[in-house]
Amino acid sequence: MWFDTILWLVAIVAFIAVETATTALVSVWFAIGAAAAMFASFFTSSLGIQAAVFAVVSAVALAIMVPTLTRRRKEHKPCPVYTFPSPRNRQQARIPTTG
Repeated sequence: MWFDTILWLVAIVAFIAVETATTALVSVWFAIGAAAAMFASFFTSSLGIQAAVFAVVSAVALAIMVPTLTRRRKEHKPCPVYTFPSPRNRQQARIPTTG
């Protein structure tokens, strides 16, 4: 039983490490699925059931978030962390461009 839990914990850490190393959302869905599978490992020792929980939760997280993120990208909502000056308002800040 503990081997399964440790396996899923290592998977969570690995998926989060991959996620932090990239600039795009590539493995957060799998980290969520691995967390759900780790939770399932507390109740069942069947690796097949845990893997099914991992697959289903990862697929549901992906299916929910991708349309939301696509819609948000089309709306061009600004990032909550705003850095000034951005290239769009370089004229407003009167920063000379090079070149």
